[in-house]
Amino acid sequence: YHKGQHGAEVDWIGYHIQVTATEVVAKIKEGFMKDFATWTADIKSKNQVEIQTLRSYAGKANHVATLVHTWRPFLDQLWAAISGSKLSNAPSHKVWVKQVSSSLSWLQAFLQQEHGVLERRWRFDYYSHQGKKINLILDASPFGLGGVLLVDGRIVAWFADALTAHDVRLHGHAIGEDTGQQTWESLVVLVAVRLWGPQWKNYATTITLQSAHMAALALAAKMKGKASKLIARELALAMSSSSFAPRFVEHVPGVMNSVSDALSRLTDPTKPYHIPEVLAGIRREVVPQRDEGYYTTLQF
Repeated sequence: YHKGQHGAEVDWIGYHIQVTATEVVAKIKEGFMKDFATWTADIKSKNQVEIQTLRSYAGKANHVATLVHTWRPFLDQLWAAISGSKLSNAPSHKVWVKQVSSSLSWLQAFLQQEHGVLERRWRFDYYSHQGKKINLILDASPFGLGGVLLVDGRIVAWFADALTAHDVRLHGHAIGEDTGQQTWESLVVLVAVRLWGPQWKNYATTITLQSAHMAALALAAKMKGKASKLIARELALAMSSSSFAPRFVEHVPGVMNSVSDALSRLTDPTKPYHIPEVLAGIRREVVPQRDEGYYTTLQF
């Protein structure tokens, strides 16, 4: 056991792991992340890459994915190119960079928002169910999005936002048509996790959505959603700062059953909807404009 370590802090295969009275903290060195960012940009700048180079790169990415769970789906594309599971006319022992460009772009977007040491924390009270409980109760209609934030069962904030011409242009569904319902249900999750990121990312979080498309939404949360690849990528990026993956359910408790539905339909012209009385005096969040600038992964 000449490499063995014992104590409240240890270094293990590129990680620095520390245990305190309340949590476990794992870190990857700043130098490693800087080198990986440089390597990513270098590969992305080329037309072709050596398979051996890409294999080494994917191995480094796997190292980070152990800490950041949202990286894992984006590595599938890298390993598929390395294994040659798809036909390609690239020269021997090489692959076209365009085969892995979407994964490289997502990784660049992540690296752009994470600077210095990469760190994640796991609080012990999460596992004992004694920590702060966060619940996002969300709904979407063909006309808008609505959501309520509860902390330990108490309403602390809410939002309501109409679908816009930007949403129509970027996602290809008309306002008022039910063909876009699955997309809007994924979009309302993205809006909520972006708005309330600091509230939920280090705590046990439940995202509640009344929907016939829960399976599709769960896939979107795992970055494999088919409703909108753009939203799936953005959800992955938004959730990448969390140590815990949120839990998705479809049971809405008590009086909250109709609140998010009403908020999503404030602009519904077919029936008058109003802000529910239970939200009186509660902070209303301002939702940013969802044009191209709203979607980080479109910038890479």
